[in-house]
Amino acid sequence: MSKNEENLFSIGEIAKALGVTRRIILHYEERGLIQPDTRNTATGNRYYGIDTFTLLRSIRSLQNLGLTLDEIWDYFNDSADLLPLIQRLEKMRDELNLNIEKLYERAKISSEQVKEIFLPPQLVYRRIYPSGSVAERTVLLRNTALEAMRSYGTDITRRMYFIEYPIDRSGEAAFCVAVPAGSQGEFVVELPEV
Repeated sequence: MSKNEENLFSIGEIAKALGVTRRIILHYEERGLIQPDTRNTATGNRYYGIDTFTLLRSIRSLQNLGLTLDEIWDYFNDSADLLPLIQRLEKMRDELNLNIEKLYERAKISSEQVKEIFLPPQLVYRRIYPSGSVAERTVLLRNTALEAMRSYGTDITRRMYFIEYPIDRSGEAAFCVAVPAGSQGEFVVELPEV
């Protein structure tokens, strides 16, 4: 593996992290939704960066919302009329809200619009750094995501990555990446902390 490939993921690593097959990723390439960040000329192996991984997650999320690959392509290439997509998603949301309301009625439980929520515990790989510029924080978040994914993989059922800004320590930020249950290591913590 070359120095350049050390900061990238193989197609197998990406497929495993997303819970999809290699064929799906190749299909996205064929449709022009993604491209490998680099290819090994000797072996033909494809490698993808963290930005492509994030793009793949977005594609999967949009598919789960019912968008077709053509609609997703149009969306990413700014050639889509977004209003019909927004209207379709709003209709889906309204239908979901109606079904949820019916279930609440059936269960005889209140479904107040404003309510206190509990954030379930989440295992994350967390690195704390001095908080700098937005560009600096972007690089730190990417590097943290790369470290976490290489060491532990990811938990795609949770919010993928986020940044914490402690109120009492405004000069620093914690960069967090969801990792699978059972992960252990120096920078693996459960949030919220007890």
